[in-house]
Amino acid sequence: MSEVLLEAEDIRIRFAKRSGRKNQVVRAVDGLSFAVDPGETFGLVGESGSGKSTAGNAAIGLQELFSGTVRYRGEPMPVPGSARWRDLRRQLQVVFQDPFSSLNPRWTIRQALSEPLKLHGLASAEERDGAIARLLEQVGLGAELAARYPAALSGGQRQRVCIARALAVQPELIVCDEITSALDVSTQAQIISLLQDLKAQTQVALIFISHDLGLVRGVADRIGVMYLGRFVETGETGKIFARPLHPYTIALLHAVPVPDPEREAARKHQPLHGEIPDPADPPSGCYFRTRCPYATDICAAEAPAFEEMEDGHRVACHHVREIEQGVRRS
Repeated sequence: MSEVLLEAEDIRIRFAKRSGRKNQVVRAVDGLSFAVDPGETFGLVGESGSGKSTAGNAAIGLQELFSGTVRYRGEPMPVPGSARWRDLRRQLQVVFQDPFSSLNPRWTIRQALSEPLKLHGLASAEERDGAIARLLEQVGLGAELAARYPAALSGGQRQRVCIARALAVQPELIVCDEITSALDVSTQAQIISLLQDLKAQTQVALIFISHDLGLVRGVADRIGVMYLGRFVETGETGKIFARPLHPYTIALLHAVPVPDPEREAARKHQPLHGEIPDPADPPSGCYFRTRCPYATDICAAEAPAFEEMEDGHRVACHHVREIEQGVRRS
């Protein structure tokens, strides 16, 4: 079996867009390549509209590719609806952003958690109540919640139920798509702590999607920073936080507040100006150049190569050397 659990190679995704009388093509994902190892958490980070969720859905076969390949344990993703596809659904799960619309309001929590167990033949009718109680306990909820409907649960409790539903089939990988964005700060911290505990217990791999680098830092082993459908920087989480080398990554990190008021006041900030461009009409050359303080003529003329700066740390920027020197001086 392949050591790599899931691998996306040069994946591209296009959507049709109508603008007035013109038909346009949106490059939602524009040539991403990444891999996730067993038990690893890979973070996809970027602003809204950067293509994170689309890339995450494509990675587990929920979004059709325009081109490129996704492989699971070395084998190409099967055709949706095939027998192999049905088997793979058990191994690749997803927890969506909104816990309020992710659960059927007419089903009790017991029914919601029973469905995957029945569908994949993982527990008999006599075994299901015990299995459901164990799942609820695993995500920090009491077994008595099984009799309740989603409306009786808080947002954090609903998201824990959604995580339990994904875990019910004992998957090898779960896509967590902005799973804390609808929750308050204290509940966000609880969900992150829960994910860390579950990783230690089950060795499940995660693709953790978020616009919040502070959250990703607490859970991801490696990070891919996305801008307008492309990676601008990838690498180990610790390396990127210690030495970010792309202007976009630097700006995102500067937007993460520091709890210490004195340190926060003393920090140098590099705010982002302007809005993310229209993916149906991206800038020439480097997509980030219209918002970049380092942009020069070469940035408009050609797209930067994705250069490896050190082991596993890659950056797509024409001016990465001068940025690197500036980072080291600071």
